[in-house]
Amino acid sequence: MKRYALIRELVDAGCYMKRRGKKRDIYVNPKNGRKAPVPRH
Repeated sequence: MKRYALIRELVDAGCYMKRRGKKRDIYVNPKNGRKAPVPRH
């Protein structure tokens, strides 16, 4: 799965980007509090 497609699915599920790191971005789901790291490369 491409990075863009994964981010789109996360955003459609209600997640938002909490922070942008050096190697990965962290997305958080406010409904259940779970975090999902999305690698950059």
